[in-house]
Amino acid sequence: MKKFVLTVGSLLLSAAPFVGIAQTAYADTQSYVETQHGWVDYHQSASINSPITGRLNLGDKAVLVGKANSYWYEISINGTDAYITTNTKYTKVVDATTSSSGGTSQSTGTTGASTTTSSGSTSTDVTYVQTKQGWVSYHSKAALSSPVIGKLQLGQQAVLVKQANSAWYEISFNGQVGYITTNSKYVTVTNQSNGDEGVNFPAGTSSTPSDWKTEADAVIAAAKSQLGVPYLWGNQIPGVGFDCSNFVEWSYHTGIGVTFSTSSEYQRDNVGTPVALSDIREGDLLFFKTSTNATGGGHVGIYLGNGQVIQEGGGEGKVTIETLATTWFGKNLVFARRIIQ
Repeated sequence: MKKFVLTVGSLLLSAAPFVGIAQTAYADTQSYVETQHGWVDYHQSASINSPITGRLNLGDKAVLVGKANSYWYEISINGTDAYITTNTKYTKVVDATTSSSGGTSQSTGTTGASTTTSSGSTSTDVTYVQTKQGWVSYHSKAALSSPVIGKLQLGQQAVLVKQANSAWYEISFNGQVGYITTNSKYVTVTNQSNGDEGVNFPAGTSSTPSDWKTEADAVIAAAKSQLGVPYLWGNQIPGVGFDCSNFVEWSYHTGIGVTFSTSSEYQRDNVGTPVALSDIREGDLLFFKTSTNATGGGHVGIYLGNGQVIQEGGGEGKVTIETLATTWFGKNLVFARRIIQ
């Protein structure tokens, strides 16, 4: 831990002078890993295949022990060491300063509407509405019948202006005022900014070929860890059972921390962006025509590359890897969507 000296002199409080006695206090700076996207699992060792020992919810912190490698932080939580992703989409490192008298001040934010800094300037916290499931439309007025004027994609943020009523938040997004649901299934309120209004990921973290491939590999590794797990409709229990869409969501959530609806029909219509079947790549969601759903909302899997898909069920009764060519899967593949851009 870093040691530094604080010299306490005069303080300005409510425009009235207050003179303190100059004194020397010692403080330690402790670093933490904080989640900033849904919830994030931590593991027993620095490997996606190692057992999951717990999870941090949005905004939770764990003591940073060190950086195990470029992919994993070693953390200490509840007296136990564990490992969590270093991916800046899902975690960040923050510092907190603990003084010799026991007080703590965090270096990455303020509490309350505003605070006066040592230089006398005033900073104001901004509160955001953030989507947490697929995309969510926002309207011109606080009414479902009013025109839809845009949508927030998974994890995107808009500035919260106010809560218009119990059903609607008033938001500002890209310079436009709109109204979005208050339903906690679809949105959450946070004062932790992603970096830019309306931008989910920090610049440069999801645009290069190596980045998307790294994330796709993490999703695929999570999916493969469940090979042979039985089909169990409506469930998402690692090692016990999934249905197809729960399996896909679990793989993304475990692999890279992305959460979305576990409905295959919702995934088919809303999650990620459509991609031509001729352009599919590793990690894309593949949707298959069934006897009850001709457009692909009845069955979903994850493309592995090399003409293969990993899926749950699909007539096999378990998680399997299937070849697309000359099989039911290839003949009934009708649609694809991309989450990892």
